[in-house]
Amino acid sequence: MAGLMHFSNYFRFMETAEYGFFRSLGFSIVKTGDPPVGFPRVHAECDFKIPLHFEDEVEIHLLVAEIRPSP
Repeated sequence: MAGLMHFSNYFRFMETAEYGFFRSLGFSIVKTGDPPVGFPRVHAECDFKIPLHFEDEVEIHLLVAEIRPSP
């Protein structure tokens, strides 16, 4: 009602950036085979600095800070 983007949409934006990142490396998120390959997400967080309003344009940047095996 207030014209603000719901917080859950930020994670959709981040997921789209993540898929683009994997595609840029030549990987696909959808892998079939034996065994099937997956990309488990073990942690996600978002700090909200300013609200987004409907029809705002937003630019997403992805930074890989660490690569480690999942537990």
